[in-house]
Amino acid sequence: MFTSAVPGFLPATNNLNTTAALGVTSFVMYNYWGIQKVGAGKHFGHLMGPVLAYTAEEVWEHMAPALQTAESVHLAALPEVEPAYQDETLAATWDTLLAVRSEVTKCLEGARSDKAIGSSLEAKVIIGADGTLKKLLEAHRDQLPEIFIVSAVDLAAPDSVPDAAMRSDEIAGLAVAWERAPGKKCERCWVFKEDVGSSTDHPTLCGRCVDRLRAE
Repeated sequence: MFTSAVPGFLPATNNLNTTAALGVTSFVMYNYWGIQKVGAGKHFGHLMGPVLAYTAEEVWEHMAPALQTAESVHLAALPEVEPAYQDETLAATWDTLLAVRSEVTKCLEGARSDKAIGSSLEAKVIIGADGTLKKLLEAHRDQLPEIFIVSAVDLAAPDSVPDAAMRSDEIAGLAVAWERAPGKKCERCWVFKEDVGSSTDHPTLCGRCVDRLRAE
């Protein structure tokens, strides 16, 4: 079996694609909202429908009958917004992070058009910001490379970034520059890291991936 049954929600299954979808749904249900909000898993299945039509239908078929409000997920009404789940502060934070990400993408698209880089993971981004914006970015420093899909991010004052930096027309005080990411490409995560090769057991992997493999 790829997955064990989730009492009252999902049975065990041998289908690998369904297993992946059920795994994500179960993770959301258990680890984000909590088991007491079992409806969250059903809502997640609803929301997958327009994007992952067949997978969402498989998830729906494996749900407990009590949670199936229609014959098909595509015949069920989309869930209404639960006021208790709304977090305006969190929403505003992510609106800002995604706006900065959009500016980073603009900067890197220029580099890709010039054939200076192929993938965005070949780049390290230098972001110039101050005030509230810099504090927000500092608070999420560890997540920024993943949010921007780059190998590394440096934060600096706007007047400390390279002269060639892109000055944003959308976000006041924001400047974005890039340079080639240092280190080598990890064969597992594709991120460029300076510690690739530090393990003799896994000479083509970065330290983080080596730790993950050792933990498995």
